[in-house]
Amino acid sequence: LVYWALRPLRELEATARRVSQGDLDARVAEQRLADRDVARIGFTLNRLLDGVTADRRRMRQLASQVISAGDQE
Repeated sequence: LVYWALRPLRELEATARRVSQGDLDARVAEQRLADRDVARIGFTLNRLLDGVTADRRRMRQLASQVISAGDQE
C-alpha cells in the first residue's frame, strides 16, 4: 500500500532528475492514483516544460532569422 501511495512522488522525482540531466522532453505521466496536490504538481511541471520547449523553439527560429538577415546584408 505504501509503495502505491508513494509511486506518484517517485514519478515526479524521476522526471525532475531527467530534466536536470538535460532531457527537456521528459514529462510526468498522469497518475490516476495520485493525490490531487501531487497530480497538480505534475501537471504544472509538464506545463513549465512545454513552455521551455516552446521558448527554445522560438529562440532557434529567431537565431535563424538573424543569421539569414546577416547573410542577406
